[in-house]
Amino acid sequence: MTEIAFQAITKQFGKAAKPAVDAVTFTVPADHTCMLVGKSGAGKTTLLRMVNRMIEPTSGKIVIAGKNVLEENPIELRRHIGYVIQQVGLFPHMNVAENIRVTAEVTGGWTKPRLARRVDELLDLVGLPPVEYRDRFPRELSGGQQQRVGLARALTTDPMILLMDEPFGALDAITRSQMQDELLRIQRNVRKTILFVTHDMEEALKLGDLIAVMHQGRLMQLGAPVDLLTHPVDDMVAQLVGSDNMLRELRYLTASTAADAGYPGPFPEAKPCPTCPPGSSLLDAMLKLFETRAPALALESVDSLPARYITLASIISTLTKGRRREGELESATATGRASGSP
Repeated sequence: MTEIAFQAITKQFGKAAKPAVDAVTFTVPADHTCMLVGKSGAGKTTLLRMVNRMIEPTSGKIVIAGKNVLEENPIELRRHIGYVIQQVGLFPHMNVAENIRVTAEVTGGWTKPRLARRVDELLDLVGLPPVEYRDRFPRELSGGQQQRVGLARALTTDPMILLMDEPFGALDAITRSQMQDELLRIQRNVRKTILFVTHDMEEALKLGDLIAVMHQGRLMQLGAPVDLLTHPVDDMVAQLVGSDNMLRELRYLTASTAADAGYPGPFPEAKPCPTCPPGSSLLDAMLKLFETRAPALALESVDSLPARYITLASIISTLTKGRRREGELESATATGRASGSP
C-alpha cells in the first residue's frame, strides 16, 4: 500500500510571473483514486508529471512509500509507476501482447512463460479475451480497445501507483462511460493508488475517492465528492463542481446524507419498511420511494445504531440546506455592505 504525499511542491518555468504549481501540499492515501480537476492551465498535468519526474520540481518534496522521489533514480522510479495518457502511445509495429510486455522486458527479471501468463492475465482483467486480441495490431483496434491495452501495459509490472492524464478524453461518450466502469471494476480488484487528471467533472465525481481542485497552480480544495458538492470553499469551486446542480447532487450524494433519525416509524408488521444501502445515491433512494410508495426507507446498518430513515422530505431538506446557507451568507454580505461594515 502506497500513499503519495506532496509537500509544498512548486514548479516555476523560467522567469514566468506565476509558478505553474505553487506550494501544493496534500496526501493521496494508499489505494485511493484522486482526481485532479480545474480549468486549463491550473497546473494539473504539471503536478501529475512531477510524480514520475517527467517534470522536475523547482522546490518541495514528493514522498512515496516514505522516500523522496527527488532522491531516487528517475528511470528506476518510472519502472514502479504506471503511466496512461490520452494518446495511448501503442507501438504500431508491435502486436497487443508485445505492447503489453514491453515494460516488463525493459525492467527485466521476467521469464518468457511468466510474461506470457501475465499478458493473458491483464487482457482478461481489461476485458479483452487473450485468444482474440493478443496477436492483433493497434490499427486493428478501436479507440476504446487501444485504451484498454494501454491500461494493461501500465499494469504489467504491478506498479504501486498509476498516473492517468485524461486517458479517456479522446473517446466518444459511450466508450468513455464504459472505460470509466471498467476502471472502477479493475480498481476494486487490484487496488492501486491512482492520480487522475480530467476536465470532466462528471468523470471526477464518478471515479474519485478524493477530488483535488486546482486553480492557477494552487490547491483550492481537497475532499470526497460529497464534501465538494455540499461544502465548496468558494464560488469558483461551487461553479466547477456544480454544487447548484440538483440532478448532479441526486446522482452523487449518498443516501446516508439524507438519513433522519427522527422519523416516527416503525412500520406495521404487515407492511415492513423497505430498506436502502447507505452507499446508494439520493436518486436511487428517491426512485425506490416512488416505486414502493412507502413513506420512508430504512437505512441499512450493520451496527447497533438507532434506526435511521430516508423520506422525500429528508431528501429535499438535504438538497436545499446548502442553498439556504449560501443564501444566508449572501444576504449577510449584502447587509454588511449596505451598512458599511467590513
